[in-house]
Amino acid sequence: MKFKEAILWYSLVCFSCSQEAPMNIKVSPTQGKSITFQSSVKLGRKLENPYSVANMQKAFEQLSPQTRSQAADLEIKATHLYVKFCPKTEEELDFLKSNTCLELYSYPLDYEILDKSENHYYVNHTEKDGKPCDYYAAVKVNKALPSNIEYEILEELFIPDENTDTPILTRSGYLLDENFVDELVDLSLKLTGNWNENEIMTKGKSKWRPAGTITYYDEIYKKNLGVEGLKIRAKRWFTTHVGYTNAQGYFSCDGQFKRPADYSLNFERENFHVKDAETGHNNLKGDWNLHFVREELIPNPLKVSSLYTYVTIFRAAYHYCYKDIQGLHRPPARKELQAKIKIEPVNEDKGGLNGVFSHGFFMGITGKHIEIYNHHNPIDEIYATTIHELAHSAHWIRNKKMYHKDIHLIVKESWARGVQYQLTKTVYPNYQEPTFSRGSYTGIVNDLINSANIYRSSFYYYANDSYWNVAPKSYTDRVEGYTLKQIEDALDGVKTWEGWKANIKKIPNNTKQYVDEAFNFWSGQ
Repeated sequence: MKFKEAILWYSLVCFSCSQEAPMNIKVSPTQGKSITFQSSVKLGRKLENPYSVANMQKAFEQLSPQTRSQAADLEIKATHLYVKFCPKTEEELDFLKSNTCLELYSYPLDYEILDKSENHYYVNHTEKDGKPCDYYAAVKVNKALPSNIEYEILEELFIPDENTDTPILTRSGYLLDENFVDELVDLSLKLTGNWNENEIMTKGKSKWRPAGTITYYDEIYKKNLGVEGLKIRAKRWFTTHVGYTNAQGYFSCDGQFKRPADYSLNFERENFHVKDAETGHNNLKGDWNLHFVREELIPNPLKVSSLYTYVTIFRAAYHYCYKDIQGLHRPPARKELQAKIKIEPVNEDKGGLNGVFSHGFFMGITGKHIEIYNHHNPIDEIYATTIHELAHSAHWIRNKKMYHKDIHLIVKESWARGVQYQLTKTVYPNYQEPTFSRGSYTGIVNDLINSANIYRSSFYYYANDSYWNVAPKSYTDRVEGYTLKQIEDALDGVKTWEGWKANIKKIPNNTKQYVDEAFNFWSGQ
């Protein structure tokens, strides 16, 4: 495919972030504990469930008479249901995930998990035969199950420990003694073959709270920094406690355990998902401290992305969706789409094409919405590319009825280019202006905000459905003082370059007499 044809194809099918040729980056060695890579979570044998109502009843009946007398009138009945959910579409899956009462896992909870002693990383293959895979959860008996999603109740559970928010009482109304609960659970673990000598607990021993710090090495600042906004889960059998990392990367979960638990995190929040990877540490009792660096240890780099890239993309998406963005409209929320934005890292070298926003999903086509390429790029460039593509999605949600066919490419790309620079520099102040091109990826947003008094030149512009080379042309930027929000508001209902310019000129500004020359230059005139 010729260059002009390739560019035209991308402009018709998706909206891309074309950048300068990437710099060569030295890859840092992996630091901290080793990470093993696997194509999916490794499951071993199916375990007999110690928390089933039937097995807990057996354990209760085999307690010593003295111990059993402490809760003689205890009724062993379901406190939770072990449920398999079978969503048929991504919309159903996102609806399921939006239920804050559910902690969903893409693997059954009554199977042995292998590689228990190391940090592990796996690609979470969430589809089978074009449909999402089954998900598993323990649901409290007093919680309604979703009526619009197929599910199967696998077992009734009795969970007397780790159930701090709903204390279990005897028929007489007495709260179960903690030592009694420990002996009951220990015996059920033994009877079902799940006893571990290393987990023996003495009576009255205090619980521990899952906590830790998640950091990454920032190659721009050249130091370790915290990853903010990650959701961390600590799970033991059917009980999950959750925490969220703060700006320093520290988290503390909302519950305690007496025995070791499995930590995990993915790169997903309520409104976006950097798909499809997860990392964790199994069978740990104590803090989980994880450090991400750029590395090259993945078996198939063309299909699987470094978690360092996931971290960078997550940080940018979290910024745009939840942090300060100077009053801009945020990317579409799950409730606006009936599905959350899917960002897929694709570790392929695409040259000047660093990312793609596909409007196909927003027209009813399921799948990924944004792709991020060229993972060898500097961290600030990957961050900026993610911001750029999310800017397209925010532009779409405000003008979705005409975004696909009617809004001119120069308007779409100029806006995304400007947001890319303005938001990225709030995190990386030394981030350099990206490549600007007359007729397509212009610098109009930056010019409207700041008067740099510098001469710019461009190498090609877009007109009549083709990219054309033109002689370099320069001008002096004399307009300034518009805010990023004002410029975005001027886009509402606008299809053309001239329409955007007309709306800008309606905004009170002492330099609006120079708006025409800026718009004329960047349009290729």
